[in-house]
Amino acid sequence: MRKNFLCFISCLWAICLCHAQLPHIFTQYTSENGLSQKTVQSIIQDHKGLMWFATWDGLYKFDGYTFKNYKAHPGDHIGLSNNRMDNIKEDPYGYIWLQSYDQRVFRFDPRTEKFQAIPYDNYLSQELYVLPTGDVWITTSQKELIHITTHPDTHSIIINH
Repeated sequence: MRKNFLCFISCLWAICLCHAQLPHIFTQYTSENGLSQKTVQSIIQDHKGLMWFATWDGLYKFDGYTFKNYKAHPGDHIGLSNNRMDNIKEDPYGYIWLQSYDQRVFRFDPRTEKFQAIPYDNYLSQELYVLPTGDVWITTSQKELIHITTHPDTHSIIINH
């Protein structure tokens, strides 16, 4: 009798917990919504709440309503060497750091909507690390370590090898 009572109380408690869960809503975004590439390699949410997607067709920004695509077009001097993005991170200054398929690293400024290539020759990045201090570390396939700092006033890039 005592076992049946404990079983009944346990089941009642489990049912109450199930009803306490909030309903979930899932929304699927496709090319009809502005996300033209279905292969998303990396996703972040920036400090303003915007969503950023690294795709095989460039960088996408989503403000909750619309998508905006940033990528290289022939002759536009955007600075990207490849539109296929593999990894993205945000630094404390609000810059978006991208690692492209051809193993290059770029800094994207959401304020000016411009890409800046890392001014370092002949490297192939493996991993990209952005620390809370603003320091960026890049490991390369050549067994190098590239340390990038952003000047706090001018936001210029300083590279240490």
